[in-house]
Amino acid sequence: MLSKICSGNASSVLRVISNQQQTIDKIKSQFDLLASLVNIKSSLIEPTFITIAKYNRDMGDWMIKIGRASCRER
Repeated sequence: MLSKICSGNASSVLRVISNQQQTIDKIKSQFDLLASLVNIKSSLIEPTFITIAKYNRDMGDWMIKIGRASCRER
């Protein structure tokens, strides 16, 4: 199921998800776990995050903020 949601053909589903604040809050709270999956399933996870951020400006800004913080820690 995850692969269907994460495929490029499911952008309409991700558009709906990106506007559900409860879902966005859960993604943010579990971001470390989800990010750890990127190494394993990057072809599925990365496009999903990008598509959600495309339709939710707050999520996109938050992801950039997290990315910057991660780069500073290195």
